[in-house]
Amino acid sequence: TELAQGSIQPIYRLHAVPLQSEPYGGPYSIASAAGYADEILIAGPPTLEGPRLSPASWSSTLGGFTLPLAGDITTLVGTLTRGTSVVLEMGFVGWARADFEIIAIGRVIGVRGADPAWELVCDSALALLGSRLTRTAAQLPLFYGVGASTEVAVDYTAGDTTLDVDSVTGFQRETGGSYGVKVTPASGDDPYYLIATGTSGSDFTGCGSGSLGFAVSDAAAGSIVDEIAYLEGHPLDIVRRLLISGAYVASTWDTYPDSWGWGIPETYVDVDDIETWKTYVVLVGSGSYLWQMLIEEPIDDPYTWLSGELANAGLFLTVRQGLITCRGGQAHTGVTDEPYMPDLEIFDQDIVSCRFLDLFDTSQSVEYAGVDVVSASGTTSATDDVQTLPAVEVRTYDVSSVVYQNEAAIRSEMSGRLTGMSTRIPECPQLVLRGLVWSALTVGDVIPVTTDRLRGRLDSTIDGYDARRVYVVQVSADHAAHTTTIVVLAYPTTSAVFGG
Repeated sequence: TELAQGSIQPIYRLHAVPLQSEPYGGPYSIASAAGYADEILIAGPPTLEGPRLSPASWSSTLGGFTLPLAGDITTLVGTLTRGTSVVLEMGFVGWARADFEIIAIGRVIGVRGADPAWELVCDSALALLGSRLTRTAAQLPLFYGVGASTEVAVDYTAGDTTLDVDSVTGFQRETGGSYGVKVTPASGDDPYYLIATGTSGSDFTGCGSGSLGFAVSDAAAGSIVDEIAYLEGHPLDIVRRLLISGAYVASTWDTYPDSWGWGIPETYVDVDDIETWKTYVVLVGSGSYLWQMLIEEPIDDPYTWLSGELANAGLFLTVRQGLITCRGGQAHTGVTDEPYMPDLEIFDQDIVSCRFLDLFDTSQSVEYAGVDVVSASGTTSATDDVQTLPAVEVRTYDVSSVVYQNEAAIRSEMSGRLTGMSTRIPECPQLVLRGLVWSALTVGDVIPVTTDRLRGRLDSTIDGYDARRVYVVQVSADHAAHTTTIVVLAYPTTSAVFGG
């Protein structure tokens, strides 16, 4: 409501937060007005650059924000260092400090300038996922605790539900979940995985292959049994558990061993937005949407790892109003499509300026003529005519290492959600919008745009944009200019590419 006003005079507040044991000099806060923080150092509005998504690869830039400072920064540089996690909030005169809203979370990467004018430079919340947040080098990787090992104590016969080993000490699992073990037979047969529901003494019990498709063979006493991290569930649930597990604040999503997760408090993860995408976008027509992930060793670059796993399914990590979320591509250009959409629409009166960054989105260097979705034991294909060059025959989404059950339904969901966005080259407009209320938009949103100031190459845009659905790939807020800049993609609505 405040942001929708024609003229606003907000108060900004930034404070350091000890998310885990990353470099942190103690409680400290700065603000743009007296009575809200330890020091008045913020000299003006921030500039926030949102992450930029490329649907061609489902990869994203990190984004970040800058904050102007003025005054003696001695205490600041003695408290904040490179890597310190900070939260930027905004409120208004008369608001209690507890009522301030988060507009950005990030990691300090630098302080630049000279007395008396300085600038605090921070990455976005996505940068927090580059490693676990710790001063202990051995605990920087995700899953740093994975690595327990033992041996088969009594000959194991393929199909047995009990695996008798020397010791189960050090083997971990999700709270209420199953153990994952890798068995390497002494005979020289190929290693395989077993999923165990529990332990009894030095036995793994309830053992089965978990429908993972691996051939299980006998394992004589002395065969090696290694711990693996076994993650099971809807991919968006797995993301929530990985982000939050290990946090100091209790959460229903804190179910993995501490060493498996980033330990980010739920306050800084948009669990509700992720649930919305699970409920309305990433869902199958029947059965369960189940991923089964097997992690055999610590992961040194966890952001790259998780982003890559998600990209295989057209999913991505991003930031929504400062908080970490996970979303995906969605079909939105067909006549019968009913995408998930926020209750917002852009008209000419909302636009300060607009231009095409490119009539052929440069983030997609080739057009794909078809899409293959590959799971553990099957492939679903969709094809179309080539409309632009250069072109490649197939864009493959390979989830064969995580999807072993209800495969056809999951492949169908992915194909329907991603084919249109993979086989067409979109237009790429940039819109500068009046006011900060538009900063409520998030990468992955689909919104209608009506303006005759954009005349594109598509049959549906050559005469302007008329309630034209576009896909948001970047949202940046300039608080000083009181504007929000968004980058969107307009995909062809039919097989036609050129209007006329």
